[in-house]
Amino acid sequence: MFYENIIGAVVENDPQKTAAILRAFEFSKYPQNRYLLTNGFEAAIAIDFLNKDVVQMILQKPELFDFNLVAVEGWPQHVGVRAEFGGHFRYDAENKHIIYEGVMDVKERDALLANLDKEEHRLAVQRLFEQSELRPFPDMIL
Repeated sequence: MFYENIIGAVVENDPQKTAAILRAFEFSKYPQNRYLLTNGFEAAIAIDFLNKDVVQMILQKPELFDFNLVAVEGWPQHVGVRAEFGGHFRYDAENKHIIYEGVMDVKERDALLANLDKEEHRLAVQRLFEQSELRPFPDMIL
């Protein structure tokens, strides 16, 4: 995600490629990583060379870059696959993750919780909701 898009993001100020770079950094939001940078070189390139105005514009639309996932076992197939979630919520059965792209609102969280019986699933949805609420502060963009 990072290396396929960095040149177009820097040279062309391409918003889609810049969003892909930001999405690559979103993967570090996963609880096992918690925003720890795994490659300082990649971070330095993004900080120094990405167009800050384009980044600010993208940050106003979290659905373009925000990617949230929580590990969960045995997710019920009927939960979260309805149109009310607009394709933002899904279950990755192969990797056993629930995924939400963008910022989950309280109504979506409550709709998911209303259909869940197992406490472990309810906790996973709550963690997914909380993770989706994490945002960089606007003044963090250098």
